[in-house]
Amino acid sequence: MYNFPVVGPRNTSLLRFGKFQVDREGHELLLGEAAIALQPKAFDLLLFLIDHRDRLVPKEELLGALWPGVIVMEGSLQRVISLLRQVLRSADARITSAPITGSVIASWATCCRSSPR
Repeated sequence: MYNFPVVGPRNTSLLRFGKFQVDREGHELLLGEAAIALQPKAFDLLLFLIDHRDRLVPKEELLGALWPGVIVMEGSLQRVISLLRQVLRSADARITSAPITGSVIASWATCCRSSPR
């Protein structure tokens, strides 16, 4: 597993990990200076994984966080994870799923520093 430190406190608007920069308020993911198109649920998943970067997150918790109060199929979560994996793969970052439990963890183990734009 690769360890990309995410830099900035958990509630900071602008975070950096690996070659990426995340702007919470602007709902924007940057790779270098280029904005990366990311569907809203995939962006929400990214933020959730950054905020919970220090542990495996059970799929039930992810479903509840991404679709609060709505019953969705597990396939919906898998689709969002797949979309985010495709984007992160471009910079050697990744999301790993535990085979038995379906829990999810991102490849950056430590986090975060705010970043000037």
